[in-house]
Amino acid sequence: MTQAGLAVTSAYRQLLRVSLQAVRFSTPARYQVQGILRDSFRNSPAAAFIPRKIENTINFLEQAREHNGLEHKILRNIVHVRYWRDNREKQRPAGAMKENTDVGVDLRQNVGGQFDATLTMFNESMDLCLRV
Repeated sequence: MTQAGLAVTSAYRQLLRVSLQAVRFSTPARYQVQGILRDSFRNSPAAAFIPRKIENTINFLEQAREHNGLEHKILRNIVHVRYWRDNREKQRPAGAMKENTDVGVDLRQNVGGQFDATLTMFNESMDLCLRV
């Protein structure tokens, strides 16, 4: 295995270990975290992994693990979004989401894109590599 391959494998293992600790090994969060990491590492080229971003992400996840603060809440929301995207048939929208009004339809159609855009901007501002 090449040096770059070893670095990517090491980064995957570190991210997996810290993220599982950050979600406190709870189900289904651990399966969602594993899925997010697998998809990211399988579908991205090795050149896309920037060591600085991976290190910042590990530090972010360590903070989420140690404190039940903002970092933990952000991670929890990412995991929840991933869970409900994967399990659309289980969704039971409440309130305006349930109605077939223009507002309800618009919310159902645009909520995923808005979340992705917010996460992208958060990653850029914090120099992280969090994914959904």
